[in-house]
Amino acid sequence: MTAMANPLETIEQQDTPDKQTAEMRTPDASADACLLLAGLVNAAKTGFETEDALEIAKKTYVDVNIHDSRQKAKMESLEKLPASCYESAQALKKNRTAYEADGVFHSSLIDGVISKLESYNDRNLRQEIKENPDKMMELVRKFYHCG
Repeated sequence: MTAMANPLETIEQQDTPDKQTAEMRTPDASADACLLLAGLVNAAKTGFETEDALEIAKKTYVDVNIHDSRQKAKMESLEKLPASCYESAQALKKNRTAYEADGVFHSSLIDGVISKLESYNDRNLRQEIKENPDKMMELVRKFYHCG
């Protein structure tokens, strides 16, 4: 793997299957870094403790171009991420016990994040933008400065 990722590497590396990597997609620049990292650690911990983690990983592993029409079944089998702050708040409500387990996140913190997400009142944002494309630029001007 090392040689494949670093073709100019000359040192032969031993095969070390016990060393794994984790991938984190770049989060939004407005994310709270402390909460973000704590959430990632909590997610990893949950993954290690989940009995059927390997089955979940196999089911959700993507090794094809899911945007190719021939891969429609794979695309449809995957859960969709929330499309708005409101939907994110609902997902957090649904899964809050995973975040609150072992006191990682206090319930009042979760309540505050849910309240903040819901305060954006963007439940129908995609439809609003579809009906009024100028709204997209309004939102960009209002929020793009984050980070």
